[in-house]
Amino acid sequence: MQQYFGTTNPVVLSSSPPTPPSPSPMELSHSTKLIQYYLKMYQQLDKLKPTKVKRLVQQGIPKQVRWMFWLKLSGASLLQKSHPNLFQELLCQSTDDAEQIKKDIPRTFPNLKEFTTITLRMKWERQSHKLIGDEFEQNNQQKLYNVCKALSIYMKQSEIGFYVQGLSFICGYFLMHLSEEDTFWICVQLLSKYDFKSMYQDGFPKLSACITVLQQLITKSHPSLLLLLQKNGLDLNLLTHKWFLTLFCLQFPFEFLDSFWDMFFVQGWKFVFKVVMQLIQCNVEQVNQIAREVTHMDEQNSYLIDLFHNTIPTQFDSTTTVHHFMKKVYATKLSEKPFKSFTL
Repeated sequence: MQQYFGTTNPVVLSSSPPTPPSPSPMELSHSTKLIQYYLKMYQQLDKLKPTKVKRLVQQGIPKQVRWMFWLKLSGASLLQKSHPNLFQELLCQSTDDAEQIKKDIPRTFPNLKEFTTITLRMKWERQSHKLIGDEFEQNNQQKLYNVCKALSIYMKQSEIGFYVQGLSFICGYFLMHLSEEDTFWICVQLLSKYDFKSMYQDGFPKLSACITVLQQLITKSHPSLLLLLQKNGLDLNLLTHKWFLTLFCLQFPFEFLDSFWDMFFVQGWKFVFKVVMQLIQCNVEQVNQIAREVTHMDEQNSYLIDLFHNTIPTQFDSTTTVHHFMKKVYATKLSEKPFKSFTL
């Protein structure tokens, strides 16, 4: 089996962003009204037309209610209600993947304090009228282990695939927004409803299908890039496999991921390819510059790999940058032909 995740750390992600300035009363009022509006839309979500849901998500789901929309749009909340005790039951079982998961956990977002610190859970003491330390809350590494363990057992029992390290980055990201159990169920939906299970089956068939579709899309829109890669013996798989295997969670900043997952749960895999194609579109001039100015093939390949693996994920240094990029992604049109044999 191919090994895509070694012991090296991923691109260093910044820790928690600096605390923004306190909002003005007018900003607070606008924010409150926006949240109330989205809560109202959430109650009507099942009755809304797909175009209305799409427009609602594109406008920007407030972070305070984002998790609610994800669980409902993905179908995870409904599935969880059908199996209310499954997650806890799986945690009581053992898995052959336990040691591998334990090795992977410290390598998942190692530079984020949320994954390396234990926080003191506080509670309101009625008699003294003050907050006091109740107990130490398990850190996200322990929570991540629990989710990955439950998923590894679920995947084997359901015969839908096997645990690989890339799954821990997706779980870790969702744990920044969701509880352990909600993270488990949204990942179950990702594996089943969105056919991500094929990404983790022997031979990585979903990854191969993704690369085939991407190659066809690039052949039409950026043939010079494909010719350069073919001339240099460089595979699209090498440049983009981490994007697909972790759905960008390995390297891209959380602001980018928040907007990505908002729309993924609406448009599915088609949106993944829109994002990838726009990432390439925004960097095609850098590719051309490498082709023009670097003459040695090995050096060209080294620059291209660095561009895709390191430079592109760090181009989104602010919410504004992400917003402008996503507006371009929303406007991206893709040919339907490459998707005829692809499970969306």
